[in-house]
Amino acid sequence: MWRDESVTWQVAHRPLGALWELLGQVDAVHGLYYLLMHAVFAVAGGGADGASAGLWALRLPSVAATALAAAGVAAVAHRLAGAGGRTGEDGARREDGASGGRPPEGRAAADGLSAERPSGERPSGDQLPGDRPAADGLSGDGASRDGLSGERRAGDQPFGDRPAADRLSGERPSGEQPSGARRPGYRSPRDRPAAERAALFAGVGYAVLPPVQMYAQEGRSYALVAAAVIWATYLMLRERWVGYAVVLVLGCWLHEFAVLALPAHAFTAWRSRGWRWSAAAVVAGLLPLALVSARQAQQQLGWLGRPGWQDWAAYGVLAAAALLLAPRPATPGPSRGRVSRGLAAPAGSPGAPSGTGASGRPGARTHRTPNPDGPKRPAAEPAAAAARDLVRVALPLALLPPGVLLAVSLVHPWYVDRYVLYSLAGLALLAGTRLAQVRRPVRARDWWPWLLAAALLVPVGFWSAWLRTPESRKDDALAVAAAVRERAWPGDAVLFMPSRRREWLLSSPEVYGSLRDPALSRTPAASRSLQGVERTAQEIREALLDPSTERVVALLDPSGQPLDGDPAEAVKRQTLVSSFDLCSVTQVRGARVALFAKPGGCR
Repeated sequence: MWRDESVTWQVAHRPLGALWELLGQVDAVHGLYYLLMHAVFAVAGGGADGASAGLWALRLPSVAATALAAAGVAAVAHRLAGAGGRTGEDGARREDGASGGRPPEGRAAADGLSAERPSGERPSGDQLPGDRPAADGLSGDGASRDGLSGERRAGDQPFGDRPAADRLSGERPSGEQPSGARRPGYRSPRDRPAAERAALFAGVGYAVLPPVQMYAQEGRSYALVAAAVIWATYLMLRERWVGYAVVLVLGCWLHEFAVLALPAHAFTAWRSRGWRWSAAAVVAGLLPLALVSARQAQQQLGWLGRPGWQDWAAYGVLAAAALLLAPRPATPGPSRGRVSRGLAAPAGSPGAPSGTGASGRPGARTHRTPNPDGPKRPAAEPAAAAARDLVRVALPLALLPPGVLLAVSLVHPWYVDRYVLYSLAGLALLAGTRLAQVRRPVRARDWWPWLLAAALLVPVGFWSAWLRTPESRKDDALAVAAAVRERAWPGDAVLFMPSRRREWLLSSPEVYGSLRDPALSRTPAASRSLQGVERTAQEIREALLDPSTERVVALLDPSGQPLDGDPAEAVKRQTLVSSFDLCSVTQVRGARVALFAKPGGCR
């Protein structure tokens, strides 16, 4: 457990009244997450005797959120890859709305046809969408006159859903299929749609990304924010605008930098009136939190500096990878995909995907009238439209949130990569879809994507294993508490240098409670702060020189860290050096535990 997780543990264990008072002073940006963790600890027991007992409860929400986010990436990939229709191994398009999910080669047999007919001629007994059963038309009740109206009686089935036997003049025993026909919805393993492969690769790819794994096992809000943004993206593609606004506002209240997903979504859906209203609702919903956190910005983010070359280099690698993975459709001309047209393509227009109805939603039934004399849409065009839609969704999501935050940080240093963890979903979408497009390698050059993926798995595997060790974090609060427990005697003084390192022991009350804190004036709870309020420099000196203070356990940053210039911190260092002997120094992850004693007291 590192220092930020220690803060989560000790804040979430405060009473609700004290927690509310704290959020009015600091950390309002994490307020909703702290309330969630308060409820989690209340249900799970939470290890009231120390964070080590409640570590699983601390991290469980992040693990669950990462699994949910990976599922969301898979859902978005499936939605995007399937936007252009289903494509089998032969590259032929299969339109759900026109064929009921049956592949083209099986339609003739399923429809009871055995020979080609002149263009525009329809065999006797065949039906169009909305046609009533052939048996009704032969009964003389006039039903056949209503067949072209697009109306169906209750219980009628749309074209492509009814068994082939019902559309033939002869009857066939129940459950028997005509010779050579495929069952409705049947898919051979060789015809598995690219959308399913893209969903699998994208979801797994997101889950194995090392930064995603890092925050999946950390008791902070970033995994939950990523899940909210990813599922908001999916709801945007489904045009569920109320749900989109609610989920994205939830993500913004978990961490307000989730609002940077709006520019990425605007690149995709700015033409949609529903999205514009939803975006306005998200901004309005975030406004109260933004007003409170703006007053806390200096206290909250004052420790940050402007982005260094490492930050820009990491962003450059991300941008290069995203641009390399982005598909380049071979079909020229304007985009015809629904997403590419701002989620506003009307049914029946060139921009509406196959299988969309009057509502414009994929999967809705449409009334199709055959137009045998008109030009047929090229089979490659749906795949090209789906590729363009993928670029318009995934590329902005990968590049805009971190890019905008980096640019803002040139003026206001607010950039930390974990604040925009959700942008990695865009990279996973691009990588998963690219891998899904690679079928059975035939030529030597067809192997390179798989060889590259296999080569990357080796360092990713080592990185993933390293992330599960304490060395992957800046420090280890539980290791510090264990070292103090071994060296301190009950009643010894403990000194935090600097004072903000008090967070190392606040999550281990059984250790901290057995020691005296001579520098502390008001506790964190009493002062409505994270680390409490310390005494003045003179008061600290007097407390350390008190005859009752014989041993001091000092908790310090690692060697080489800059010293805090605050007067109180300077007095701590000077008094220990001049009035105490150094007995021992223990190095732990990200900290030093030094034991001081009055002259002659080391033993």
